[in-house]
Amino acid sequence: MSHSAINAYAAGLFDADGSVSIIVRHRPQLKRPWHELSVQLQMCRPEAPNWLALHFGGGVTPYLKDGVWQFKWMIYTANAGRFLRLVLPYLTTRLRSTEIALEFAATIGPRGHNRLPVGVFEQRELARQALLSENKRRLREKEAA
Repeated sequence: MSHSAINAYAAGLFDADGSVSIIVRHRPQLKRPWHELSVQLQMCRPEAPNWLALHFGGGVTPYLKDGVWQFKWMIYTANAGRFLRLVLPYLTTRLRSTEIALEFAATIGPRGHNRLPVGVFEQRELARQALLSENKRRLREKEAA
């Protein structure tokens, strides 16, 4: 399977059953919270989540929900940004959410970089708020249909 076919297939899975979010994390010993980009997909069968983990990294967590096994693939921050850049050309329904998430991902520097440049935290928070609004809009459209 070619790289473009892998990316297109992953985009289809993500468009249908995936989600993207920006989470605010807090630790009492740190002075300031931080943001984390999260991409996930969950299904009642493990094949697709395992396939995504094989090709894009991340992990698959099985769990019981209402007596039914679910399999959740998750990938975070820099790896999530790489995944979203690869599937972006093939997206339809999650295109705007992905564009917002990639604006956030553009602010991610090298690992271990503890001090953010001035204004980056606020820029990330604006991206988080925009993504929340987009996700709520999509949910309203889905409920109305």
